[in-house]
Amino acid sequence: MFSGTAQMVHAFELRPLFDGWWAPLVSGLRSVGFGVATLYYYPTLSLAFAVAWEAWWLLFTGALAIYGAVAEHRIGASWGWTAAFGVLAVICGELAILTPPATLAALMGLMAGFAIGGRRPAHDRRVPAGRVQEQGRPRAGIGGRAPGQVERTTSRLRSTKPRA
Repeated sequence: MFSGTAQMVHAFELRPLFDGWWAPLVSGLRSVGFGVATLYYYPTLSLAFAVAWEAWWLLFTGALAIYGAVAEHRIGASWGWTAAFGVLAVICGELAILTPPATLAALMGLMAGFAIGGRRPAHDRRVPAGRVQEQGRPRAGIGGRAPGQVERTTSRLRSTKPRA
C-alpha cells in the first residue's frame, strides 16, 4: 500500500513532464487496491507475513554482510563496519522471530515515520541549512561571477576576489 501511494504521488509529479504519467498512477492504484483488500480480507495473515518477511530479510541480509566482511578481511580491506552490521542484522532477525508483536510495532512505527516525515515534494524549493540563497539578478564576469561576488557553498561563504 505504501509503495502504491508513493507511485501515485510520483505519477502526479510526472504529469507536467511526461505523457506516460498515467502508467505509475495505474500501478499505484492497483498496489493500494490489493493492499487494502489483503488487509481487509486476511488481516492476521497479512501482518504475520510482514513480520516473517522482515525477520527472514534481516537474517539473510546479516548473513550476507558477515560473508562480505570475511571476504573483505581476506583481501585486506576495511571490514569492521560490515561485520558489525551483519552481526546486528542477525541479532535483530532472531529477535524479530522470537518477539513478533514487538517486530510488528517496530514496523508500524517505521511506516508511520516515513509516511509523516517522508521526503520533501519536488515543488518545495527551500534552501538547505548552511546554504545561501542566490539573489535574482544575473551574474557577469568569468565563470558567471562578477569579481568579489559571493558563491554558494555548503559550509561557509567564500569570496571570489583574488587574494593579495
